[in-house]
Amino acid sequence: MTAWPSASYGYTLGRCVAYAWLPGHLAPGTGVHIEYFGEKVPATVAEEPLYDPKMSRIRR
Repeated sequence: MTAWPSASYGYTLGRCVAYAWLPGHLAPGTGVHIEYFGEKVPATVAEEPLYDPKMSRIRR
């Protein structure tokens, strides 16, 4: 399957975030590999929204 991911650093999460089209049967927590600029990198399927709504990471 070809996916056109978009990636950037998620400052609220403290890690990289990539958005990609994936098969609908993949549940959150499933490990996958996405291709980004010709390199396959490991990723984990996550639910949206990908942010810290209580800002608990900022207020440590």
